[in-house]
Amino acid sequence: MFSDILLSHLERYPDMQLEDCVKLAYQSVFGPGHLLKDEAKALRFLKDEMAACAQNDDPLYLPIGNGLCRLSLPACKARGITAEQIFPLFAHAAKTVKGDMRDLKSAIREIRDLIDQDALPYDPGMADYFFIRYEDKRYPLMHHSDAYKHAYAPAYRVVWQKQLKDFLKTLR
Repeated sequence: MFSDILLSHLERYPDMQLEDCVKLAYQSVFGPGHLLKDEAKALRFLKDEMAACAQNDDPLYLPIGNGLCRLSLPACKARGITAEQIFPLFAHAAKTVKGDMRDLKSAIREIRDLIDQDALPYDPGMADYFFIRYEDKRYPLMHHSDAYKHAYAPAYRVVWQKQLKDFLKTLR
């Protein structure tokens, strides 16, 4: 269930805003395909992002549901994993994730249910307004909130968790 994934992320990232929850749901359903229109440009961007990020000892990846995970670029950097090694994992996920709008709507219903149950720290009325506007815009990809960016400096790529695990075995 997406609810379990969301609650685990919120526990780790308590400054998540509602748009961060929706971004997580969107990535869980549709993966990273929006970032791979031009492979050469995407690889350059990944290299630049990895060069700019500070390495850390965060978990290497966090599951986001549907067999996908967010692969931490700072944690990769700390472990000597390069952009060139990461890129095929990311590109494969971008090309193979086949999301369905029904699944996104289902995940959003789970978010709304958690809010109604007071399991998420968002005002129900404001959330209703947010989701009405989101639906009116036809469920676009969201960016991380400013609060999330400021608190956590997110730098990751969405990849298939099994493929990542297989890749990590080859590094041993």
